[in-house]
Amino acid sequence: MKILVSMLAVLSAFGATTAVAQYPERAVQLIVPFAAGGPIDGSGRLVASALSELWSNAVVIDNRPGAGGAIGTQEAIQAEPDGYRLLLGSFGPLVIAPAIGQADYDVLDGLVPVSLVSRSPQVLAVSASVPIESIEAFIAYAQDNPFEISVASAGLATSPHLAIELMAQEAGIDVVHIPYRGTSMAIPDVLGGTVQAIMGDVATLAGPIKDGGLRPLAITAAERLEQFPDVPTMAESGLPTVASYNWSAIFAPRDTPVEIIEQISQAVIEVSAQDSYRELMLGQGISPLSGTPEETLQYFQDEVALWSPIIANIEIE
Repeated sequence: MKILVSMLAVLSAFGATTAVAQYPERAVQLIVPFAAGGPIDGSGRLVASALSELWSNAVVIDNRPGAGGAIGTQEAIQAEPDGYRLLLGSFGPLVIAPAIGQADYDVLDGLVPVSLVSRSPQVLAVSASVPIESIEAFIAYAQDNPFEISVASAGLATSPHLAIELMAQEAGIDVVHIPYRGTSMAIPDVLGGTVQAIMGDVATLAGPIKDGGLRPLAITAAERLEQFPDVPTMAESGLPTVASYNWSAIFAPRDTPVEIIEQISQAVIEVSAQDSYRELMLGQGISPLSGTPEETLQYFQDEVALWSPIIANIEIE
């Protein structure tokens, strides 16, 4: 009996090792906790396509929007820890939502960092029909007309929402925040004039800006973007603390085998070095990132340490 039990244990371990070595053996789902068409979705589709080609196995995007990304994040935490259902986590649901008590999860209790994927700054833009030509004019009007300007975002407790609150606090203005279920869902209302302004990722708003439907006023990047060299930074406009980026990173459910975590991380590092992949990312206004699980964990912890006290000092709910 002892010999039989030992043999079964060896066979079981051999089977597990073989399964890990052959990963992925079937399609992998990548949960994007936002609606299709947004910046995180865009990053997810680019990395999913590159990984699909590398692995010769499909990586399928599963959009699970709602509650500023918290719904999809919770689904990922509850997924089977086998590497076949992953999360494309981002700043909103992983940093902002827990900091303001709007998340029913502890990120590092439920998830394991795998690899960084992307980073994109925000841009404040107004509908072309709104007679405001600069960030200075926007602030001046809002100061003289409290709560008259409405500003759309990707949703409550998202990176654009934080940027709106930071801007309002530093500029001493009051605006009406209109949360949507993703930036792409807000764009039609802003183009139509129902909402006067929008704060969103450059990656998502680049199209309507280039088409003339939106007028960019300022970006939250540290420096002006090559894509929009005439658009000033918030810092240039007298708002130095309004500097934020929406980043994305792959996370896996806790207890996912370390070997699988390492394989996914190395795969992202490999595709991020491809010129074609980088060109596609940069073409959408997204900076491609990658990193080991340890580097991704450090990046996440640094973001929490940086932003938690800032979030605690502003009204974001």
